[in-house]
Amino acid sequence: LISSNFLEVDIISTSSSPIANNILITVEKTQLIAVNTYPNPVNDVLNIEIKQSQNNIGQAKLRLTHISGKILFEWNTNLEKGTQFLTIPMEMYPSGLYVLTVDAEENLYTGKIIKTE
Repeated sequence: LISSNFLEVDIISTSSSPIANNILITVEKTQLIAVNTYPNPVNDVLNIEIKQSQNNIGQAKLRLTHISGKILFEWNTNLEKGTQFLTIPMEMYPSGLYVLTVDAEENLYTGKIIKTE
């Protein structure tokens, strides 16, 4: 924990060559869910794992935005207690830096995603 407003997360690749990335995620609302994205950097499919400890979240909005500010992907989903796995196809997007936002009522997560060819 860096401060009350920022959380540093180390993501380690599960591929044969270990890669560690630091992602800075801002936490601006109450923490009732945990978000994990992999692989990062991503080439074809971004996996999103959302763990919810309580059953009162309901709706969540996922948004993938290019660093220029252009929204490329938006998806509304219902969250249930436990772990949910979602995917975003990334092969159609060019290499670069993207921002993933998960807004679930009292929970807001923002993390950087690096797209490679």
